Amino acid sequence: MTDQQQLSLNQQAVEPVTITSSGITPPPETVATQQTVVSSPARKKFLGARESLTLSGHTSSVTSVSLSADSRFALSGGFDGTVKLWDLQAGRSLGTFSGHASWVNSVCLSHDGKLAVSGSSDDTLKLWNAATGDCISTFKHHPSEVTSVCLSPDNRLALCGTDDGKLHIWDVANELHLRTLPRREPQNPSAGATPNGDRGHSDEVTSVCVSYDGQFALSGSKDNTIILWEIATGKQLRTFAGHTWVVNSVCLSADSRLALSGSSDGSLHLWDLATGAATSFGSVAIGNFKGHTSWVTSVSLSADGQFALSGSGDSTLKLWEVTTGLCLHEFEGHSSWVNSVCLSPDAKFALSGSDDNTLKLWVLDWKEVKVPDSDWDEGARPYLETFLTLHTPYAGTLPSDRAPTEEEITAALTRFGTPSWNAKDFGQLLLTLERVGYGWLRPSGVRSQLMAMASGNRDALRHRGAINKGKAEPQFAPTEASATPDGVRRGETAFVTLTVVAGELEKKEYSFTERATCIIGRAKDCHILIPDSEIHRTISRYHCLLDINPPQVRVRDFGSLNGTYINGVKIGQRPRYQNPNSSVVEEGEVANLSFRAMLLQDGDEIRVGNTVFRVKILPSPLQDSFIPPGAGESPVNYTSYSESEVALKILHPQTVFHPSAIEQFLSQMANAKALQHRYLNPILDVGYRDGIFFIAYPLQGGSVEDLMQAYGGTLTPDVAVPIVLQLLDALEYAHNAEVPYLKQPDRSFAPGRGWAHGDIQPNNILLVSLDGNPNHLEVKLSDYGVARSFDQAGLNGLSVTDPHLYSPYFLPRQQAINFQSNLSAADIWAVAACLYYMLTGTYPRNFDKKDPWLMVLQTQPVPVLKRLPSLPQPLADLIDLALVDYPRMRFTRPGAFKQALESIL
Repeated sequence: MTDQQQLSLNQQAVEPVTITSSGITPPPETVATQQTVVSSPARKKFLGARESLTLSGHTSSVTSVSLSADSRFALSGGFDGTVKLWDLQAGRSLGTFSGHASWVNSVCLSHDGKLAVSGSSDDTLKLWNAATGDCISTFKHHPSEVTSVCLSPDNRLALCGTDDGKLHIWDVANELHLRTLPRREPQNPSAGATPNGDRGHSDEVTSVCVSYDGQFALSGSKDNTIILWEIATGKQLRTFAGHTWVVNSVCLSADSRLALSGSSDGSLHLWDLATGAATSFGSVAIGNFKGHTSWVTSVSLSADGQFALSGSGDSTLKLWEVTTGLCLHEFEGHSSWVNSVCLSPDAKFALSGSDDNTLKLWVLDWKEVKVPDSDWDEGARPYLETFLTLHTPYAGTLPSDRAPTEEEITAALTRFGTPSWNAKDFGQLLLTLERVGYGWLRPSGVRSQLMAMASGNRDALRHRGAINKGKAEPQFAPTEASATPDGVRRGETAFVTLTVVAGELEKKEYSFTERATCIIGRAKDCHILIPDSEIHRTISRYHCLLDINPPQVRVRDFGSLNGTYINGVKIGQRPRYQNPNSSVVEEGEVANLSFRAMLLQDGDEIRVGNTVFRVKILPSPLQDSFIPPGAGESPVNYTSYSESEVALKILHPQTVFHPSAIEQFLSQMANAKALQHRYLNPILDVGYRDGIFFIAYPLQGGSVEDLMQAYGGTLTPDVAVPIVLQLLDALEYAHNAEVPYLKQPDRSFAPGRGWAHGDIQPNNILLVSLDGNPNHLEVKLSDYGVARSFDQAGLNGLSVTDPHLYSPYFLPRQQAINFQSNLSAADIWAVAACLYYMLTGTYPRNFDKKDPWLMVLQTQPVPVLKRLPSLPQPLADLIDLALVDYPRMRFTRPGAFKQALESIL
């Protein structure tokens, strides 16, 4: 899976969306570069912008918007009291989060996209699971309207501002109110910044922001001021005064050196946090551009701090160049006040919400320049400082049996000690550097600089020096780091063993040395079958699943009636009134469903019914720095492809891993590279370098998903069926082609025939237009074998129990039970599922508000005529037949399914 792999969100009711501009936003993972594939171009000049999407669904004003780090998802809140999550690539609502009793004033999507937070005039702050829409917690400590919210980068803290002029800090995991930041009496502040002066705001807090390193908070207020706070101590570090009216919005740059504010006085102010100096722009005409003619309601900075976005009561957005104060572009399209704006970290997308009840997505075009590869640039130092801060442990922990003291809170919020990170973390740092324009830095150079900063420059790990000049270093006992900075550990082969210590299966052992899944239950196809006797009726047919990637193992309860217990603690069950075999979940039940997962440790005990398994883990670890001979030794230069564009797919391992995993993945990808067929997207090269895998493809057209959106959400049979026939041609070839590396029973690899894709879905079915004719489309099936090879090599972590990595919407039942099976029949089933999806716009199974894996195990696909009654009966019958997957799949050869399709045309 790539960094830009789509979040596996449970699909909810689709709401109307309007495509209002030219074309469809291309899949974000398809990044075009010329000649070389390891360097990232830097922005040079703004070329223009266009409206891409208008999203409708709120029944009243959209008050707040938030954009995911990869620009694929958006969160919005409105006066209608709801929070909505949007899939920007598909252009539709993924669901509505309901629960507030009044209008929603502010929303925030976490940096990793896993959590969402909202604040409302009902005086509450709510934390949501972004993947399921479930409300995790409701926070109410303040009898005042929550006006603004923000999450810390590590998802540990939530910050909110209220209409009584206060700020509140919450520990979200423990649902604990940690601190209320102080309030001062009304005064008339003079222009400029006041260090360590007055205590708090004298009027409503309108906007809050947490710095990228989680160390500072910024707040704006109706008292016309901005305040910088230190989160660990709650101290007010500096007050910024200069606006002549209400400060409506504030934000911080990624390096925590600059702050931006927007005001009802019509201006934007850029502040130097160290000196307090301000630069004003936006309130007067500059060159051929004019500033806003009404209140500035919202502001946002690009991650590199070079560009600013503002929204206004004049119904427009404006893009500004920070260094010059020049307005680069005015966005027109909303018919009423723009209440909220958000600029993507790479400044390629802008999002806005308005009183016209809509959200709009805008695409920004840049002229880019190729920067020669280099080991280091000092301009990137602040981003490494932030990374090291976020990976430094806290000086203390909060007590679990009583309320913490102020000293304990300060210690628990102060970073102190030796930073540590793993390969996945380092990959995220490289992605951050790419987004801020430093993608041309060599990973090896970044790694060397990071190690030097971590070991030799402790000042880089403290709070930003200019802001905290003269402050003493906190005095706490140092703590041990959990790993070395490289995440490097050494050992032999890891294994996981389950020993039954109680129950009828007592003394039985189940050992795993490779990536695997293991379902426990009474159903005949469970991996660990509990006897279906009267004594075991408290155990569900599909009770729980173990996701195993030695030395890691995670257990996931499948919503069993009586729950799964870990060390005596129940981690999940369904309501007793819910039928375990029912495919229908009534409205209102969803909030009570609990499909919990827990990472297991050596010695943990799992109890299902009266059967108890003890977990034994022999760790092996796992180094991330091994590079196979010839793999990624130097930048790959595609001089022979200089006339065409190359799409680069980047894959970041989700865990530390053994060197053999690299060799296994690259060997299996040699199979995919060997496949050459008209309807397959060929692999130009594949390699590994500095903890990152890359695959290079020719840059092709859009996907089937894009085509569906262009056609209004579905395709007609005369468009969809030819696509499927081409897919089946490609699979007939690939399933019988000679490949160099097939795994043998003794775990060795040898040449053989037949290679399955394993992850066919609409997003990797690419289409190219032949002869410029949009009606003459040729299939290029992409990502052949990538997901299965990455997962089987153990590089994708515990993907089956992580809803953000893997979802079985286009998988047959057999593949959900054993993800390693990947039979050719599973590919054919997936093609039939894609045909179903193309024709109906919905998945074959009903996944709405349900655990997707359980639905695959327990339910059958919905007959296609129930979704599309107008479909010709012969085609409907054939699709339903192809989607049979219990007790076995109907079609085992692509040619047979193709012949059946052609016979009914």
